[in-house]
Amino acid sequence: MAFVDTHAHLDGPAFSEDLDEVLARAQDVGLTHIICIGASDGYASNPRTLDLAEKHDFLWATVGIHPHEA
Repeated sequence: MAFVDTHAHLDGPAFSEDLDEVLARAQDVGLTHIICIGASDGYASNPRTLDLAEKHDFLWATVGIHPHEA
């Protein structure tokens, strides 16, 4: 069985100090995939989210623009 977190915001400053530990704990409890949400902090968070997904095999990224930014 696979467990997937379908809505995570891992690109922000809250995880800048301990992201590796957070990801390790997620895998330890059985998460097989995490979908990281871009545009969580405006358009600028999209590239950060894509970078995370490129660095970690089990992370996936979504990108977008909130309607009020379009």
